[in-house]
Amino acid sequence: MFALFVFVVALGVVGGFLAGTLGLGGGIVLAPLLLLVPPLFGHAALDMPTVAGLTMIQSLCATSAAALAHHRQGTVCWELVRWMGGAIGLSSLMGALLAPRVPSQEQVLRGLFAVLAVLAASLMWIQPRAPSAEPTAPTSSA
Repeated sequence: MFALFVFVVALGVVGGFLAGTLGLGGGIVLAPLLLLVPPLFGHAALDMPTVAGLTMIQSLCATSAAALAHHRQGTVCWELVRWMGGAIGLSSLMGALLAPRVPSQEQVLRGLFAVLAVLAASLMWIQPRAPSAEPTAPTSSA
């Protein structure tokens, strides 16, 4: 049990560090490890809904701390946050409410996670256009 405890704490450190330095929640690293490693220590495997919940809590804690640090550094465009925040919150809530109603939830969640992880990795190889001098924010028509 102690070995699993040490492993989970180490995962928290890695996930938090990735969130702080790269701006990601760490779930892309944590989810596969949380699915595969507990059985190596003789513990029952975690199911995908449990792993999704753990990575959400890790992401909430890590990205909240990182967001505060980035705000203090002046690297947060709050106008974009206002535009995206409502959409992110609403769609996250909808996803969380719909997830338990998905048949074969374990396979669907694992499949979606795998597809999104491959997509995210693929997008990292695409060369971005030269950035403009300042981030472009949506303009209000009101």
